[in-house]
Amino acid sequence: MPRAITRPLPNNPTTGQPLSGQRFVVAASAFPEVNASVKRQLEARGASVWMFVHRSLPTEVRDSHTIPVEGGPGDISRQLADAHKTTGQATGIVYLAGLGEPVDVLTLPKDQFEERWRKQYSLLFAVSREYYRDLIEAGIAAVFAAVTNTGGAFGLKPMETGNALGALGVGFAKSLAKEIPNLRLRCIDIGRASFANAADLLVSELSADDSATDDDIAYIGGQRHVIKVVPASLPTATALTQPASTSPGVVVFSGGSRGIALECAIRLAELSDYRIALLGRSTLDDPLSLPYLHQDDQRFLELQPTILRKLHDTDPDLKPVELQLAYRRIANNRRLFQAIARLRSRSLPIEYVTCDVTDLQQVKGAISDISRRLGTVRGVVHAAGLESLGLLPKKDYAYGEQLVGVKVSGLYNLVNSVSIEALDFLLAFTSISGRFGMDGQTDYTAASAMLSTLCSQLATRYRDTRIVAMDWTAWSGTGMATHESVRQIQEGERGLTYMDPEEGCAHFLRELSFGGANSQVMVFGSLGSNEPRSALDCLTEDRRTLRSPISRGSVVDVAAYPLIDTACDVTPEASSANFREYTRRIDPRIDHFMEDHAVRGIPTLPAVFHLEIMTEAARLATGTESLVIQTATFKRFVKCRHERTCDLLVETRINGDEIVAEVFADVVDPSGSILVRKQPRSRSVLTARPRVIDPGFFTTHQGDVADRATTFDLDAYYEAAAPYIAFGPSFRLLTDAWRTSKGIVAGWFQIPRNSRLWLSPGDARLSTEPVLVDSVGRLALIDVYDKYGDHVVPVELTGAVVLRHALPGSQVLGRVKVAPEGDDSYSLTLLITDPDGDPFLKVDRILLRRIGHDDAHQGLAKTRH
Repeated sequence: MPRAITRPLPNNPTTGQPLSGQRFVVAASAFPEVNASVKRQLEARGASVWMFVHRSLPTEVRDSHTIPVEGGPGDISRQLADAHKTTGQATGIVYLAGLGEPVDVLTLPKDQFEERWRKQYSLLFAVSREYYRDLIEAGIAAVFAAVTNTGGAFGLKPMETGNALGALGVGFAKSLAKEIPNLRLRCIDIGRASFANAADLLVSELSADDSATDDDIAYIGGQRHVIKVVPASLPTATALTQPASTSPGVVVFSGGSRGIALECAIRLAELSDYRIALLGRSTLDDPLSLPYLHQDDQRFLELQPTILRKLHDTDPDLKPVELQLAYRRIANNRRLFQAIARLRSRSLPIEYVTCDVTDLQQVKGAISDISRRLGTVRGVVHAAGLESLGLLPKKDYAYGEQLVGVKVSGLYNLVNSVSIEALDFLLAFTSISGRFGMDGQTDYTAASAMLSTLCSQLATRYRDTRIVAMDWTAWSGTGMATHESVRQIQEGERGLTYMDPEEGCAHFLRELSFGGANSQVMVFGSLGSNEPRSALDCLTEDRRTLRSPISRGSVVDVAAYPLIDTACDVTPEASSANFREYTRRIDPRIDHFMEDHAVRGIPTLPAVFHLEIMTEAARLATGTESLVIQTATFKRFVKCRHERTCDLLVETRINGDEIVAEVFADVVDPSGSILVRKQPRSRSVLTARPRVIDPGFFTTHQGDVADRATTFDLDAYYEAAAPYIAFGPSFRLLTDAWRTSKGIVAGWFQIPRNSRLWLSPGDARLSTEPVLVDSVGRLALIDVYDKYGDHVVPVELTGAVVLRHALPGSQVLGRVKVAPEGDDSYSLTLLITDPDGDPFLKVDRILLRRIGHDDAHQGLAKTRH
């Protein structure tokens, strides 16, 4: 799983790599101020800079080192060749053209979508190929820097609508770095608010010394992140007999007539009730293919020279690349013939539909026909793709553009031909080379990287649909990496482990059945010499586990500790006293629990998330997983205004059997000035479990479920509470609430399938179930408001223990007992169980304090007896 983790630059940039003597060519962005600032700062550090600006773009840089370009791919290539005589030999390329106006490109009209990615790819291709030899000759001075704004850490921490097209340059650069020895790569993703600092960030990264080995860097809210790939697991194959969905419907596979997609389609048809429709360009009525459809594989291989000669005789003007493509079409049609025969022999509910996935009207027509004949489309697997071979100087531009189009335009067409909300899932098959790079694959890796980013953008828009880009390693016996020459190099010489199709299908079905929480996942084994420089450096030698949840001060086990960013260095004296410090930057743009929890209109850290942060810090400090919160005090709100961030400091002290954790934050006025530093906000005392839950005064769950003396109007409560505390959609797990005749308030709660509603990692394993506790605690807020018209917040907690966690997608029962304590306070006891009454979580006491009163309240009861 790729993760964006917090990590500052490891050195002072002023003592890092010199830029004097460097000669950069810059592909300009659409933002004149960024272009001008980058040019000015690079020159101020001693570099020579030439900037290529497309004539359609505005520019503030107008001097002899500004070179306009225009026209199609061929025109731009010729203009760059002429310009090369002026620029001389370059030592680096700075690709700013990946910065673009924030837009959800999948919602653009088709012609605009096509024009934008083709324009971007043509410039990327032309600049990189023109200066390819220069970068090789530059040796250790060679640099390629790509600056993008894809929406938040290349889609891993989505904070805004970005420009997903910029990911083309990132994937392209990864393979370029595999082809050019010593090429120093810097892919830097920034937010729109950081455009003013883009030049500073770029120069800092280019100037960093050799200890800064990360290729992928992202800046979010002023905080630097790097991308690490960490292990993640799903349930084993013993559970795969359960289908991903029991509802009737159709799953559409693009590129499904052969290879990986066909194998996955067959396995899905065997283990689910879905009908399968395979879309592909191959056809059985192609006259050139008909003589060879019935030939066995060995005979077809022997006939290759004859077939190529016949193709050449038919059209002598065919170029060698075109000749190979014509031969591949025949080979693909043969595979289709074999696949259909295989499917018929097994009587599987799979149908093949001839359709070019790059043609929007064909895709719409095919989806409409499939829906009419076979049923509602409930799943989409976009697996169409073309093979990519050859180092960049030998690449055919037209073929590369076609390859990218199959991936990115194919996704566009599928997305705009189905109802995403009605889907159980949407999966896009990509390649690990899109993240790690592979020589000879610049076009394919550009497409893969953009496909992954588009999936992240989609997943942000459609949070209730499982949308995932699966980055595959090479499969054995099928797929696009099975040519014997390729396999000899990759497996024999480079040590890449190919994956057996049975294992690959198992990973596919696991993701459908139990995954979907994160929009980008990877499946690979040993990479051999293809291993990236630093993306895996947090793992053990066998690459199966993390060395530690913390690496170089950064929390890398993001799923297990989603509310902690870093572990601070402390003095040896403090360390020996069992003292630790941790930090967390709160940003409402990516921490959705803030946007959905506003006190008097300002995003406010919920008390339950104070508990979660302190518990995670205590777990890190002690290595103890199971903790009981003995006491907790919530002293002051932590508020974070829109478009701002807030830094938390968490201190832990181990005193015998107890762990004391405290949260601090500066007091900041609306202008951003610090009024009070390190103000205490909350404090807790924790101990190790075990502790047995005593249900206390709660009756049997059957009795509390059946006894509905009063039922509540939840919408009326949310409307009444909004001026004081607004609970957004992700905090509304409560689906039904009532009060029993004995005064217990109960409710049913629906557990979301993942944590993406609150946090960027959708598979976050929250220690204290904060949103569920908050939602169950709302029963008390409803009870207090209904009886007294008071709006209350928690200020103290005693005796909280989590025995186990509710399963994603399940339903649980919450119950509270509330009693007044003085004039403006109330206390409650809380219990959460499964529908059978087995407990998940218990809190002995929570003290609530009034923050507002509604004199005109009329109660929330729907029915009273």
